[in-house]
Amino acid sequence: MLKMLLPFVAALASVVVGQAKKPALAAASNAFACDLYRKLASTKGNLFFSPYSISSALAMTRAGAAGTTATQMDAVLHTRGLELEKGHRELTIALAPPKSRKRRGPKRKTLNAYDLRIANALFGQKGFPFEDSFASSLDKSFGAPLQRIDFRQTKRARELINDWVADHTNARIKDLVPEGLPMPDTRLALVNAIYFKADWDNTFMTSATRQASFTRSPDDRIQVRMMHRISHMKYGATEDALVVEIPYDRNETSMLVVLPKKRGNLKAIESKLTSKVIAEWRSSLRGNRVQLKLPRFKFTSKTNLTETLPAMGMKDAFDPGRADFSPMTKAEPLFIGAVLHEAFIAVDEDGTEATGATVVMMMPTGIAPRQAKPVPFIADHPFLFLIQHRKTGCILFAGRVTTPTVVTKKKK
Repeated sequence: MLKMLLPFVAALASVVVGQAKKPALAAASNAFACDLYRKLASTKGNLFFSPYSISSALAMTRAGAAGTTATQMDAVLHTRGLELEKGHRELTIALAPPKSRKRRGPKRKTLNAYDLRIANALFGQKGFPFEDSFASSLDKSFGAPLQRIDFRQTKRARELINDWVADHTNARIKDLVPEGLPMPDTRLALVNAIYFKADWDNTFMTSATRQASFTRSPDDRIQVRMMHRISHMKYGATEDALVVEIPYDRNETSMLVVLPKKRGNLKAIESKLTSKVIAEWRSSLRGNRVQLKLPRFKFTSKTNLTETLPAMGMKDAFDPGRADFSPMTKAEPLFIGAVLHEAFIAVDEDGTEATGATVVMMMPTGIAPRQAKPVPFIADHPFLFLIQHRKTGCILFAGRVTTPTVVTKKKK
């Protein structure tokens, strides 16, 4: 069984029960999410990633940065002027699922409203000296005590990191670090994992799921398993898109689905994705009776961000000649050698399971209401979606579906 969230959250939660304001880091993470989505949108096919996981791993790395390296990282992460360690603690607490009564009567149980597990890890080279203040900060604020491994035994080091990731993603992500990494002279690996699972507030009847056509392009249609239900939910429309918010059980989290009004227009919508645009989508939402058709889908996305992040402005951190991570260690200059991310999602009649993991590898610079007629929302062509924590607005996952894949239902 996986442990819920970080071990230190329980102690912190007793101090901070609620937030009058949304944690500032949620807005920063969302802005980064939009920037990163636009960069990744040029890749072909389905797309899925956890901006929260990526920004968390990079926030741990930022704790060891200085000078222009730190300034550029703050600019890309939208964290300029924010206290990252404090902000991370506040956001982690705010995201923790509240307890909820699942059953009534004598057999009623109090369970978490949704399943959200967040964990961080710090793997450092045996015998390599890291600054005490850096290691202490990551242990206290990110729940990531320094674990010593020998990166020179590359196969064993890869197994240790991948096993940790598998343990914290319900075995959905098993090979985040591929063969060839880590390199023998890697000094540090900073890792984040996030796991989310929630039932819909109103599940889809399996008997209502039918084969249906999904248009990937004007001359390319495929058959998919299309779920169907008519229920009251928030629905909106903008100039170029239809938007529906599908709440998960207890309404603490939700999936926002954005469907282009014009088939083939997803790229245009992706190109202008910003926090402001998301706010406009949300402000368009009104309660309505909706005829919702949504395909089942299940897929994994792997993303190497080693070139993407410098292109977004985080240049010095990846440059052996300019990187400044002196607060991390004074023993030798380090730079970011690789940033790898993998995410998995499965959506079916019951709800959603999603997980993501990120690893940052540090290397020495010597290496390189009324029952009205339901409005239709039929997602039978490529669409964008976000999974958000409703109270903070924090985007936990983001993606698009261009080719729904069939999710095989397991018999209970």
